[in-house]
Amino acid sequence: MKTVLIFIGVAVLAIAGALWFKSTAIPTYQVNVAAIPRVLAELSAAHETPAFAIFMIPQTPGPGRDEKLEVELSIEAGKPGFDWIPPSPQNFEDETRFTEFARAAGYTVEAKESRGVRYLRVENGDLARLCRDVIVTYYHHAEAEPVELLVQGFDWKP
Repeated sequence: MKTVLIFIGVAVLAIAGALWFKSTAIPTYQVNVAAIPRVLAELSAAHETPAFAIFMIPQTPGPGRDEKLEVELSIEAGKPGFDWIPPSPQNFEDETRFTEFARAAGYTVEAKESRGVRYLRVENGDLARLCRDVIVTYYHHAEAEPVELLVQGFDWKP
């Protein structure tokens, strides 16, 4: 009898843990770059914080290139922006080149830091266009090919 009760207790804890994890996981979707303006509009209307959308772009296969590249749209101090966060090795390597790319297109790039993480942020201009250009022009990702989209702080309806 004691073994049965222990088994039931463990099963209940496992189910509760799985439900908790599922409720706290960041939803992931497949989108193409045509969805970026709509993602930005939905994000800009968000009432929760944090609110962000991360686009995860597959890299061209090669040695040490198994991670996906990440670009982010987020709300910071009530304003939407495009964030270049260097935790992925490729983003870190490309930071200077990205700054030149964005400035050449007329964007203002600001270096920021939050919770010990240094990142670059753009808040001016057509942010959806910048996000699209980084994915398609900068990273040479085909416009029709899907990318992963992670969202938090707003509902995304594919």
